Amino acid sequence: MGNLAYENFETRNELSELNKVRNIDRNYTIKSESNKMYLVFLAHLVILLILGITYTSGVAKKTNVSIKIEKLISEENDLKADVNMLKAEYDIAIDLNQVEKRARNDLNMDFIDEIKYIKFN
Repeated sequence: MGNLAYENFETRNELSELNKVRNIDRNYTIKSESNKMYLVFLAHLVILLILGITYTSGVAKKTNVSIKIEKLISEENDLKADVNMLKAEYDIAIDLNQVEKRARNDLNMDFIDEIKYIKFN
């Protein structure tokens, strides 16, 4: 009988150890699943961060390009204004009487007083 009680005690100890191992396994699987969740979350976070950085750099490049375009447009307008001023100064410097004399004498040209317009349909 003593041996039977001892075997029963050993069996109980083995069962309790087996239950402990099962609990440890369960805890390990729960922890590994939660670790997988954290890894998936971190992977999504990294992907989102990369996309955000890419978008931000694209917006910055577009902003720089638009600023450069605005500068070029303003420079173009300034140059057009300068050209118009030079044209006006050049037109003022021309003596129309000398142009008329040269046209009549050197080039044998006459001015047409009356201009008729031709209309095309």
